Amino acid sequence: MPDLDRGARRVEGGRVRPFLDPAGAGPADPLAEAQARAFAEGVAAGRREARAEMEAEHRAALERLGACLRALEQVERSLARQHEQRLLEVALAAASRIVRGRIEAGDPVARRALEEAMESLPAPAGLRARLHPSDIETVARELAAEVDRGRIELVPDPSLSKGGVILESAVGTVDATLETALASVRAAAMGVPEQR
Repeated sequence: MPDLDRGARRVEGGRVRPFLDPAGAGPADPLAEAQARAFAEGVAAGRREARAEMEAEHRAALERLGACLRALEQVERSLARQHEQRLLEVALAAASRIVRGRIEAGDPVARRALEEAMESLPAPAGLRARLHPSDIETVARELAAEVDRGRIELVPDPSLSKGGVILESAVGTVDATLETALASVRAAAMGVPEQR
């Protein structure tokens, strides 16, 4: 029986001879060659598989990173909008306090608002102005000529705040209240269409 530990052998003419390495370097061991070839193929296959897994993990990590960055951008935009809205509310509150302070100090805001509203409505007569009751006397005194000619009727409306005016005519209505003005500014600043 041939000794497998000493290399593969072949029988020729009754004599046992070792297989020779094709390169002529000596006896070749087909089992060792097969093992070496299988090992090399296994290493190459393992490397290919590991590279494919690493590439898949890399792609997945990039996708997760992209999703995180998109979520961060959304949070940043949301915070910026909230910050802008808060600043706008502070500015509008300050403007409201200033205007109300001027009204309380006797500034004829209602008269000026009414005059501007009258200019926007070309009707020669038949105007009806609703004002806060505390503004009626001052406005009536300032616009006595218009009231005497019957061009305008002044009507007290306690639902309106001081300084506010709603002017009605056959051709339309003009809301010159502070609340409406501030709402218009807020809507314009936030890019929101005004509710009519």
